[in-house]
Amino acid sequence: MKVKVNTSGLHFRQIKTGVSIPPLLRFGDVVDVLTIPEVAKQRISRANTTNNDNVWLEVRRADGQEGICSARYVVEEIPQVDKVLVGLHGPSDPDYWPWPAAYGAIMTGKIEAVKLLTPGHSSQVVNQLKAIPSVKFIMARLFSKFEYPKSPKDFTREILPGMTDLVNAGVTYFEIHNEPNLHLPGTNPEGMWINWKDGREFADWFRVVYYELKSKFGDSVKLGFPGLSPGAYYIHNGRPARADSNQFLEEASSAVSLADWLGMHIYWNNQLQPQYAVSEINKFCSKYPHKDIYITEISNSDVGVSPETKGSEYKWVVRQRFPANLKAMFFYTASASSDPRRESWVGTKIPEIIGGR
Repeated sequence: MKVKVNTSGLHFRQIKTGVSIPPLLRFGDVVDVLTIPEVAKQRISRANTTNNDNVWLEVRRADGQEGICSARYVVEEIPQVDKVLVGLHGPSDPDYWPWPAAYGAIMTGKIEAVKLLTPGHSSQVVNQLKAIPSVKFIMARLFSKFEYPKSPKDFTREILPGMTDLVNAGVTYFEIHNEPNLHLPGTNPEGMWINWKDGREFADWFRVVYYELKSKFGDSVKLGFPGLSPGAYYIHNGRPARADSNQFLEEASSAVSLADWLGMHIYWNNQLQPQYAVSEINKFCSKYPHKDIYITEISNSDVGVSPETKGSEYKWVVRQRFPANLKAMFFYTASASSDPRRESWVGTKIPEIIGGR
């Protein structure tokens, strides 16, 4: 742990005698904390709360000299992290991509990462995206609808041609399926209560798909655990529609451990606000510190909020500080043939607002 001095002329003292050791610490100096980090944080908090100069931290100066300084006049230095890529989810209809408008949104928004769907989006799309200077990263969701049960072999047989096409075009990151804790018949038949009854059964299914694809493509492809529909269990039109996302995630722990990276979905509205999303993202990243995290869907999903307000909120979100294992966030969505929650970027000011970040 490191702390930064936030005053001028702070005494640096011998640990045993308390005698000052020149030179004085200056504003902006960074010292290594020798005190256990949890204890050091408690001391800093107590010193500031009580305005007490005599709460001490054991520290090491840049010249290697060890001593103590007052905890009241330092702040914890948060290490700089790699930049989180600002991404956009491609049009949500696998076979529907209004390319001129979508390219315009990506270029105007200075989008750095794009998420595709396969089957649906082809290597031609990848090649066109690579021509946009701001785009640094492309990933794809392996996409299928579960109107009826599909075995791992059924699924891999269905997605393999499209995935092979994208791999040949240079795409290496793939999300295995989508929101597997959700099932809305006729609209989002994602497999819950059709292919699996809980997270454990999904994990069994996921592992077979994972190893099938690894046997085909090797470790050159990075396969991710899919983003879940976030929230508690609920019923839609008298039928179960979503399993509790936290419970499902815990039940699927074997697949979470196996996956090369983890996906997450997060949304907010007028009640929750964007600060909620930032907090949830930070908690998820902290829960899985040894996994790379990709927010594969994120948006304000409130139909009553204007695109201009959503764009301003998105701009605020991408300016926040996140843990180092968060690699990219993909805002939902470039466009959609059906857009009941007003999330589409095409035809709005959102790309322009994001492009000015």
